[in-house]
Amino acid sequence: MNLEEVDRYYHKAMETFKEELDKIKISDIRTLKAVVSTYDSVLSQLGSWSESIDTCKNKNQDNELAILVLRSIRDAETIKDNIQRLCTDVSFVRYGFVPDKTSLLRLVKAPFLVRTITIKHESDENTFQITDIALLRNNLVILADYSDSKLKIFDTDNSTLVSNAKLQYSPWQMSVTEHGEAYVTLYGQPRILHLKSPAKDLTTFREINVDGKFFAVECFNKTLKVQCLSPAKTIEVDEDGKQIRVINNDLSKETTENGEQFITNPRWSTQDPATGSMYVSCNSKHSITEITSNGNVKLLVKSDKLNNPYGLCMDTDGSIIVCSYNSKDVFRVKRNGDIQSVLPQPLDFNPMAVALDKRTKRLFIGGNKDRLFEFQI
Repeated sequence: MNLEEVDRYYHKAMETFKEELDKIKISDIRTLKAVVSTYDSVLSQLGSWSESIDTCKNKNQDNELAILVLRSIRDAETIKDNIQRLCTDVSFVRYGFVPDKTSLLRLVKAPFLVRTITIKHESDENTFQITDIALLRNNLVILADYSDSKLKIFDTDNSTLVSNAKLQYSPWQMSVTEHGEAYVTLYGQPRILHLKSPAKDLTTFREINVDGKFFAVECFNKTLKVQCLSPAKTIEVDEDGKQIRVINNDLSKETTENGEQFITNPRWSTQDPATGSMYVSCNSKHSITEITSNGNVKLLVKSDKLNNPYGLCMDTDGSIIVCSYNSKDVFRVKRNGDIQSVLPQPLDFNPMAVALDKRTKRLFIGGNKDRLFEFQI
């Protein structure tokens, strides 16, 4: 009787699971059929234009040919816009199966590589080292290129370089405000570059001098949170670099219950836009630490699995997405400290920087590579 009951539960679970699959399949098939129909219409239209153009050319109908070409160019732009919308439609989802402690299987959205963007320019001398990626408006991303001491803006829609600026020192990390302003740290320098409108001009900026050398900066409520080195103090300064307060005197003195240091080399950060908490990665201690606005310090995670954590960003659920430099992977660290890989498989380069478009769930990854990688997660 017990075996029969187990069978009933098993068959019921499988039927429920298959019903959910059928719902997804029917919806996806309907969507894909619409896309295929659109592409068929486009191909048919292109064929019709080609035949009409050949006819006009063969009959020497120059006026008709000119009108046809102009009309075709206009209509082709409309087709291009429609096709681009189809290519960026976030309703297209890839799925995977993962074990679940409470059920037989769990259906999840599987991450996949959308595309790679070649970011090397003819004026670049060295292999890229992208130390940070920041998202601007209108599908623009700004890259901090450490190796060539440059800031670059790319249009991710058409994979083109929009702007390129050479700096005196190597840029490291950036903080972009909701109004489109950018603050850029320079490798180990006691100064920050403030760009009022980086999407329009990368060459016009003002320098903000700060007392102390640092790599990480975050902008919150018109003040700058700066994470210094030696000592690893966390300070808050105004937009002119004047110190407002010391949030923490020295993070390197913080220890676990066992007396172990968990942060000695803070080089990258991200922040919670709601609370202003600053999260700092330490590649020497394989850790991520939270520093709240009132100065409380909390170890989020310390694990060899992170294997040299570098750049990081926050997702909408409060989890942290972080680059594992030595593992050539990107991990998600949940609030309970659980660590999961974000990517379908490790990368073929050492990642250093990540940025997440929270609206579309597109993840941009850069590092020691002349390409920018875009994943759907």
